[in-house]
Amino acid sequence: MKSTIQVEVSNHLKVLLSKAMVLSVKEKAKHKISSDESYGVERK
Repeated sequence: MKSTIQVEVSNHLKVLLSKAMVLSVKEKAKHKISSDESYGVERK
């Protein structure tokens, strides 16, 4: 029973970390796009 809970917690943390990474990448992309637009860089 204890090992099952440990596996579930481990899997849950992996999911949370992967979601955090995706959100981080999206935020960086959003900031890059807005900074490019403020400097007049054209997006293709």
